[in-house]
Amino acid sequence: MNELKEILDYNFTLEDLKKHCRKLGITPPSRKLDVMNAIIKFYSQPRWLEEYYKSLSGYELEYTNLLVQQNFHPIEEEVEKLKEKYNIKEEHYYYYSKKSDTLKYSIFGYIPEEFQKTLLKLVPPIKVEFKNTISEVNLDDYPMYMTNYGDSIDKFDDFIMFINKNKVKVTEKNNYVTKSGYLKFIKEYPIDDINRKSDTEEIRTSDDTIVFNGIVSLLLASKIIDIKNGYLELGTNYKEYIKLNKIDKAKMLLDGYINSPSNIINEVKRLANYTFRVSRPNASLTEPRKYVLEYIKKMPINEWIASEDLFYMIRIKDIYFLRKYVGDVEYRGVYENWYYSAGFAMFDLQVVDGMLMDYLAVLGIIDITINYTYSEYGDREYVYSQMIRLNEFGAMVLGLVKEKEDDSEIKPLKITEDFKIIIENNPKRMEYELYFERFLELEEKDSKRTIFTIDFDGLATALDLGLDPNEIVTYLLKECPVIPKNVLAELLEWTKYIHQIKIKTVKILSCPPEIMDKLLEMKKINTLIDNDKNSHIIIKKGKEKELKKLIESEKYLCEIEEN
Repeated sequence: MNELKEILDYNFTLEDLKKHCRKLGITPPSRKLDVMNAIIKFYSQPRWLEEYYKSLSGYELEYTNLLVQQNFHPIEEEVEKLKEKYNIKEEHYYYYSKKSDTLKYSIFGYIPEEFQKTLLKLVPPIKVEFKNTISEVNLDDYPMYMTNYGDSIDKFDDFIMFINKNKVKVTEKNNYVTKSGYLKFIKEYPIDDINRKSDTEEIRTSDDTIVFNGIVSLLLASKIIDIKNGYLELGTNYKEYIKLNKIDKAKMLLDGYINSPSNIINEVKRLANYTFRVSRPNASLTEPRKYVLEYIKKMPINEWIASEDLFYMIRIKDIYFLRKYVGDVEYRGVYENWYYSAGFAMFDLQVVDGMLMDYLAVLGIIDITINYTYSEYGDREYVYSQMIRLNEFGAMVLGLVKEKEDDSEIKPLKITEDFKIIIENNPKRMEYELYFERFLELEEKDSKRTIFTIDFDGLATALDLGLDPNEIVTYLLKECPVIPKNVLAELLEWTKYIHQIKIKTVKILSCPPEIMDKLLEMKKINTLIDNDKNSHIIIKKGKEKELKKLIESEKYLCEIEEN
């Protein structure tokens, strides 16, 4: 109570405190100190708040329940409905009104923390339940939707394959994949992407996209890919990732998202609507992400709900679930130069919407329908979610239902007599594809199998990439139970002289012929010169690569070695 006494003394006038005394049923003394002591004495009575709560009825009881259930920050529209129900015309009973506050636990809107704790024990908590569910929605009624959850992980796998065989550049300032890199990827691996700003605006960088940006960001956050010297490359966790099934891959990506630092994923900085000024824009959002996921876990599986229903449950439980990390938020309108305080719906729910659309839907945990906001001139401006559904895949990723047994066996490689390597659809398919696509020609790829052709040119390419052809042969012997005799014989013939035929850069002595003859007569100089012409020849300047191609045309693997 000492802390309460200090607050009463510092925040309220003598007249305020006298008025509050009368509300408690106490005749106020004349001195402020005596008034404060009288208030403290009243509040020090054992179980006073429990008894007072039992005495409440009508509006005061319903308002108290609403206040406590909504974490002491009730939604204004719901307060207005309650006042309408009881035909209350003025702000009578409104908890922050100095003129009409009659609730004894409220001191002109201030509710001491210990009173809040007691009320939280007395008032039954609001149930987190979603009643307005729809089994099916007509997707044609929505401009856009993301419901391909069964194949969502395939998009991540495709991008890993893309990086494995392409140099993918990122922008110098923000590390976004360049537009050319984005266009090259979607040409090779088509995806239904969404411009998060407007379909009338051109996609300038990958940051303007929803699906592609989500793929790249989640892979970076999970350290499956990394950025080095301005380019994307495979990261430290990719070897672990490619061995997992789809559910475990999604779990790895989800964990990366939840714990992502703000320099990789920052939902606050991706807001397209308004210009915001945030106290701590680079704060970690790990806890807010966990908070939102807890409510997604409570959604019915395979049932559609309105996004606003999820937002409502998130809002009433803890209005500060985000602000306690990012601090105060102000916004500036499109046509204005000054800032206003940003409300919950304007800022916080936009951040949640970004979590849903940009990451969780891209990952495939939820299905989502998306619509546009429109300007006063009828132009499409920004995207927002309308309906969401926790699908079966997401329920398995979140541990809500038992995972389906992965009964697919690991099928070994098949090699045909015409030098085709056949990779069937099995848990090691991606590992095999990543290994071979760097140096072998892809013949065919569909949902059931991948076929590469192995030839001498492929081994020569591998050697140029720093891969040892001997190790490739060893890998084939390990992963393929039967290699046709003609194929194995050819492989061994191609690698017979590996590392023995080399084009080297050497130091040579240059001088006039007559001087050279004299120098070569000197025994000491001869000991410093390698003159064994049976094992090497001198190459004309700048002809190294041409010579290498000629040697390889005779089916001898050749290396250019810098000394």
